[in-house]
Amino acid sequence: MDFITIGGKIQLTAEDGSILEAMVSDKTEYSVDFSIPADDKKFRFFHEGEKVEAVVYHSAKGMYFTGVIAKRVKAEAPTYTIARLENFKTIQRRNFVRVSCTEEILYTANEYITTSVSFSKDLKAVGDEIAKYMKPGFMVDLSAGGMKITCEEDIKEGKRIILEFVMNQRKIQLWGTVMHRELMVRPSGIKYDYGIRFDHITEKMQEIIVNHVFLLMRKSTKR
Repeated sequence: MDFITIGGKIQLTAEDGSILEAMVSDKTEYSVDFSIPADDKKFRFFHEGEKVEAVVYHSAKGMYFTGVIAKRVKAEAPTYTIARLENFKTIQRRNFVRVSCTEEILYTANEYITTSVSFSKDLKAVGDEIAKYMKPGFMVDLSAGGMKITCEEDIKEGKRIILEFVMNQRKIQLWGTVMHRELMVRPSGIKYDYGIRFDHITEKMQEIIVNHVFLLMRKSTKR
């Protein structure tokens, strides 16, 4: 836990996909406490049992990990303990910059096909096999570490998923894992929002997505 500094910043992604920055207020070998400034415009309450993704930074690099809100701590500022820490991964600072977008995607969480092609990290090689299992959905945000999608299918957390989308006129196919889900009741019917973590992604592909993310951010600031 040497990479976590008391008084340092921690970026949190909640189950609903919202992102906020907080301050590390304490830590142990198995948990991390964080505090949220009460005047933060992105202020929100967390509930016990809520899953979160976290990133702490060291200059250009950072450490990504997941955990569960274990309890609220009595303190002047809203303070919570994250426990059950796992999925530690070193990342580049800019790899987890997110941008909102609305793009059509195809996906499949069909267990038969994800199991039968699980040996293949290069999904282009099995494109014909997976094509007939793909379903339509929408990407609602994107980063080099994953994306948030919305669709009509009820998919369990932890399931593997194959994603297909077009970026700069190039078809991208990636493996992912459903990290969190949220049911949305809308006039058009029930929809599901999912936070997807990319798996087996190469540094080259991460760089391509990072460049696309910053392109979308520049376009949004010009509107």
